[in-house]
Amino acid sequence: MADSITINGRYVIEDPEVDLLGEGKMGKVFLGKDTESDAPVAIKTLHANRFTNQPEILERFQREGELLRQLDHPNIVKLLGGLEMDGIHYLVMEFIEGGDLSDLLKKEGSIPIEQTLAITLELADALTRAHHLKVIHRDIKPANVLLAKDGTPRLTDFGIAHFESGLKITGDGEIIGTIPYLSPECCNGERLDVRSDVWSFGVLLYELLAGELPFGGSNPGTVLYGIMQSDLPDIQEIRPEISDSLADLIYRILVKDPDGRIPSMRLVGAELEGIIKGFVNTPTSKTSKALIEGSSSGTSIFATPKPDYREMNINLPAQSSRFVGRKKEIEEIKTLLTIPETRLVTLLGPGGMGKTRLGIEGALQLAPYFEHGVHFVYLAPIKYPEQIVTAIAKVFELQFVEEKEPKEQIIHYLRKKKLLLVMDNFEHVAEGASLLTDILTEAPEVKIVATSRARLNLLDERVFEVTGMSAPVYEEEVVFEDNEAVELFIQHARRARPDYELIEEDKPGVVRICQLVGGMPLGIQLAAGWVHTLSINEIAEEL
Repeated sequence: MADSITINGRYVIEDPEVDLLGEGKMGKVFLGKDTESDAPVAIKTLHANRFTNQPEILERFQREGELLRQLDHPNIVKLLGGLEMDGIHYLVMEFIEGGDLSDLLKKEGSIPIEQTLAITLELADALTRAHHLKVIHRDIKPANVLLAKDGTPRLTDFGIAHFESGLKITGDGEIIGTIPYLSPECCNGERLDVRSDVWSFGVLLYELLAGELPFGGSNPGTVLYGIMQSDLPDIQEIRPEISDSLADLIYRILVKDPDGRIPSMRLVGAELEGIIKGFVNTPTSKTSKALIEGSSSGTSIFATPKPDYREMNINLPAQSSRFVGRKKEIEEIKTLLTIPETRLVTLLGPGGMGKTRLGIEGALQLAPYFEHGVHFVYLAPIKYPEQIVTAIAKVFELQFVEEKEPKEQIIHYLRKKKLLLVMDNFEHVAEGASLLTDILTEAPEVKIVATSRARLNLLDERVFEVTGMSAPVYEEEVVFEDNEAVELFIQHARRARPDYELIEEDKPGVVRICQLVGGMPLGIQLAAGWVHTLSINEIAEEL
């Protein structure tokens, strides 16, 4: 047993070689003792060697302490002191002796409904307090919910939290957190707000009730694919005793489009309280699930990402980062679409391969060829094939008249137009693909790019398979940084750590990372986001 450590004459770590409480993202957490009260405490440590070359780690560690002081909520772990001694920084927190929710899940499999409601109601209140102070937690999961002896929860680990007000612990555009609990917008590297915490809370609620994650899988790619593309499994098939009102709440929390999601934890908490007290009236969950997946809970299901520009009659989502690589693919797509006989190109590939970004970039470069512009139709929020017509109408701001069929009105509008349609995420409404044939038949100057995980099986379809980016074979390539996979890694590494520079000894690790993810752009982006806490070799080992 190693010698004990006394911190500022008050707090003692009995055995500093035994990390009893687990290692956090920025340091180890030890069981200690307050010598004044003789009470157990949790002591989080950060050694100087962890932040010598990355001062932002120390900044985050210190701000975590500041946050815990400000939050001061009965369901958030309390900070007892922030100290520094001999180059080591310490956060002394109350010790919660009941373990965490992940331990309880492993033991029980799933949690009784009444207990789940009690725990999540108090967590919702804690998050409401955090959000009121403009703090987004960004890593809500069972392992970060401690349980007191009486079973009440304490939210912990604000180490990667984000301040909405502009003071940030981490940078914009980072993909950070625990993969199964990431929101779709986080997976896409978008700027986050409190609705991302709402999503993660919904995943936790689902997991407590079902005993399994809503979007699971044997590898990160499968999980990310589920988060971004798969329908939410019916929780009442797993636990039929769950009420319609509770199932309905879960469906409305786990809406992929944040604009259609319940917008605040205060509202989530109010509904949980109503369910507990038995005075919430909602549609049956089956009806609600269909409505939510089709209408984003009252928000237009056809809301498209709003671009920052309207030049050249372009309606394409604005991108927060420079387009990297894929020069060969872009040229091939442009060549295909400038051939008169090619009317429909399907960008085919699994989730995470960058089909949408490739389609947007190709369309942008082709804009001068189309007198009436290029237009992006976002199909991910819709549920049924018949809604494709309305999605297209939304893009062109068309109002249907009752006397004619909507499809006829769309075709009539497009008939004399020379334009390019980008139909994104077509696979889940592929049964409606015949509409594309009707458009191409009646509107001879219209061309279409579709992104899909499955072929549309149309006569006019030209399939372009989208695979991983070309990854380096070895670190001695002539211009290593010019490799497109490496370039993408560096770009996103610098978004996570603005001072990041690729050094010679990191090159083998970068090669390994790019190869391990198969050149998948989303995999590269996620891996690069870890450079703020891990070395390149550590990232490769984690993968």
